[in-house]
Amino acid sequence: MITRQFGIPVTSPGAILRREKDLGTPLGQETAEVLQLGGLVSDKIIVGLIEDWLRLHGGHGFVFDGFPRTLPQAESLMSILDKPCVTASQAVSNAANAVLPPARQAHNSRNVPSVRIATGR
Repeated sequence: MITRQFGIPVTSPGAILRREKDLGTPLGQETAEVLQLGGLVSDKIIVGLIEDWLRLHGGHGFVFDGFPRTLPQAESLMSILDKPCVTASQAVSNAANAVLPPARQAHNSRNVPSVRIATGR
């Protein structure tokens, strides 16, 4: 619902892998073989796919379903998000301004902690 209302893209590693397979890419073929044999796709491959996806689709926010699943994936995501960015207070303020009446907008933005998140640009 939130992703639809605000136009925020959502994906999962599984969806990305299925797309790679459907496109017939070498990576899609390789990972399909691993999965067919009951193996797990390496964190390195998953993180690379997520990073590529973020570059293409994550410029105005994103939602991941099923990522990160491991500590190395979480650490890699933090590293990816530590690139040129805006503060979380700016991002939250922008989102809040879209749903809050004008009288509440200024009050909301003053109470948000400042942490860094990636803009995808």
